[in-house]
Amino acid sequence: MNAKQSEKAADRALKRFSPLVGGTYPIPWGHPTHWPLIPDGRCGRMRTQKAQRIVAESDRDALVAWLNDKGRQPSTSRDVYQRHVRRLLLWGTVEKQMALSDLSADELAEFLVFLRQPMPAERWITTDHRTYALEDHRWRPFAGPLSETTCRQAFSVLNDLFAFLGDVRYLTGNPMPGHVPQRPDGGLSPRQHA
Repeated sequence: MNAKQSEKAADRALKRFSPLVGGTYPIPWGHPTHWPLIPDGRCGRMRTQKAQRIVAESDRDALVAWLNDKGRQPSTSRDVYQRHVRRLLLWGTVEKQMALSDLSADELAEFLVFLRQPMPAERWITTDHRTYALEDHRWRPFAGPLSETTCRQAFSVLNDLFAFLGDVRYLTGNPMPGHVPQRPDGGLSPRQHA
């Protein structure tokens, strides 16, 4: 299968995706045109029953509150936050059919491993390793596998997001694994299950 056929197959796979029952939303800071909307998480399994410290009925509301909490960050920092969270939201939707507030430590550990080698590549990585605008049908979340440094940056950003969501009682706590999973050769790896 050539690159063009792979790209068309990936586009068809995304169009076949049917989101979970309930509401969906586009990613607030920019949603790729040909990708599914994100489940709203109003009934997310990690949601708390305690009184929240933010006004958030859905994951979208909670994400906006988190970004607002970041204050006046340089645009480059906000871009990094948004890029890493966008990847997680799309992965959770496409690969797990889960909202942000459904993701547990196990799914998040799996996502951290996924960052090293996004598969299937035709769905997740641009065929020519270039970056495209979100409106372009060739847009993919990755131009290639992430470096160790970028994987650690992703872990830091996501840990910050989930720590915030736990602290404001939107979620029952921070589900992020306590560390970036490592392979013996120093790379990220899946957790070992008993």
